[in-house]
Amino acid sequence: MLEKVPQNKQEFSQLSGVGEYKLERYGDIFLQVLNNEKFTQIADNSSQIDETVAETIFLFKSNHSLVEIAKTRGLGLPTIYKHLSKAIEYDELTLSELYQALEINDEDVKLIHHYWLEVQDIEFHQLRTLYESLDKQYSYEILKIVIASFS
Repeated sequence: MLEKVPQNKQEFSQLSGVGEYKLERYGDIFLQVLNNEKFTQIADNSSQIDETVAETIFLFKSNHSLVEIAKTRGLGLPTIYKHLSKAIEYDELTLSELYQALEINDEDVKLIHHYWLEVQDIEFHQLRTLYESLDKQYSYEILKIVIASFS
């Protein structure tokens, strides 16, 4: 999509994998995203981030909720969480930008960091050990995003 950057629905419909259903359901929003200057900057500045992650970042920075992003993109929430984790790894988002969407705060991050340091010596199942150490208070997806910010 980024290589051809369709300018209208006709060009969008010519992309591989875009049929009538996707064209009608997602055409307008994808054209809006692909032709937005902010999205282009994200994509251009992020050689390590693929276009699907860049689309998620753009939608998030455009004040869409995570549920809205997943629904608009036809993806599951776990995939959106993976995209956000990558965005943090590549400095496209900061963890604090995600606080409201993830329903966490500085205290949560400090607590997760404390327990993360404790499980570092464990060779296997670090994430599960962290999850259980925190009494299953945070989802695996949230833990992965927070951990990405520690790198």
